[in-house]
Amino acid sequence: MQVEQGVLLAAVGRLRGRWTLHIVHALLDGPAGFNDLRRAVPAVGPSTLARRLGELEAAGVVSRTVIDTTPPGTRYTLTSTGTGLRPVLAEMAAWAGDSSDPDTRHHQLDGLLALMQERWMLELHCALLVGPRRFTDLARDTGVNQVTLTQRLADLEQRGLIQRLADGRYAFSAAGEGFHRVGEALARWAAATTGTAAEQPVRAPGPGS
Repeated sequence: MQVEQGVLLAAVGRLRGRWTLHIVHALLDGPAGFNDLRRAVPAVGPSTLARRLGELEAAGVVSRTVIDTTPPGTRYTLTSTGTGLRPVLAEMAAWAGDSSDPDTRHHQLDGLLALMQERWMLELHCALLVGPRRFTDLARDTGVNQVTLTQRLADLEQRGLIQRLADGRYAFSAAGEGFHRVGEALARWAAATTGTAAEQPVRAPGPGS
């Protein structure tokens, strides 16, 4: 299932912000209190965690319930929209790499989630799903400024996830091609949360693809 690329990019914009995917991943295990989430995502500070939870609540991904205790407690739960991200996280885990060691699997997934939460990384990956793209196409479709885009593309090249073709366009490398399954899962989630018809192909708006 795929959707209009503009719809897909708008949907993943709801997941923007460092630690957002980590928080969603932690909540897939079930409702959790604020301190539970701090333990589950120990690298995030309390103010950042509170901000991200507020953003996820505003985006309809997380719901918050005040527990009648002394002092009052707070419980966070994924909404149906948030639960719909389970296949996305599963595909990310598969892309991160297989390992028989649970600690290694966790480390690999944590590293991939951290990469995807770097500013504009998730949007750039989604923009490349349609195939090789010119720099100007990527700047237009994602809205990232040219200086930042240059830095992000260099980061992805250095990590071996994209390559620059002879004609100057950017495309996934062999290692980066694994994102396609993540992209398909994101497209299904975007379609479900926006009501977009499943039959629409992922395509970039305008010419130059």
